[in-house]
Formats: sequence, structure tokens, C-alpha cells
Amino acid sequence: MAGAAAARPADVSATAGSSPYTGATSGTWTAGTPQLTTSDVLSSDGQAIVVGASCSFTFSGTNGQTNVNGSSTVTLEPGGRALTAAGVCPLVDGDSARDSFGNTVSVASSASLVTD
Repeated sequence: MAGAAAARPADVSATAGSSPYTGATSGTWTAGTPQLTTSDVLSSDGQAIVVGASCSFTFSGTNGQTNVNGSSTVTLEPGGRALTAAGVCPLVDGDSARDSFGNTVSVASSASLVTD
């Protein structure tokens, strides 16, 4: 996958979805802080490379007069790549994962990959 920029911690973001949680007619999703797994072997621009990410999202809404709360976790794992370090592939620019409510974890990176 030549030319794909590897993900550094600041390159991973979480975006809250807009579809209501099951049983709700209205409400709002809130994204937590993405939890990252980084490589001890790969770095780019002086930063560790991200090899996995997940984020918990919480929902607060209603259905009529009834409160509806919910949660969802989105996990982003790397696809098969030619580049591996200790058997682990990095996340790269354009990788993303999404749940059925539209909650998304994604990578936007312009890093230059350097192996240690």
C-alpha cells in the first residue's frame, strides 16, 4: 500500500452520528475520547504509529415523555497491509469504521512513515 500515510495519535478522530438510538425518536450522540493502541516499533515524525483505535459513544434522547439512553462502541482495526511491524499493520489515511447510528472513527493523515 505504497503512499498511504500512517496514523499518528492526533490523526485519529471520532465523529458522533445523527441517527437516534434504538427506541428513541430524538436525541444526541456524544463521542468519548478515542482509545488508541500504538506500535512500539513504528514511528513517524517523532510520534508512535497507531495500530488500532476504538471510541465509546453515548446517547441521550427521548421517545415522547420517556428518556432513552444508550451507548455504542466503534472499533477501527487495520486492513491487510504489505507493511507490518511485529505482525501488526498500521492504520492509514482513509481508514474508518462506522456503526449503524453513524458514529465514526476515522484517520486523516499526511505523515511520512519511518520505521525504528
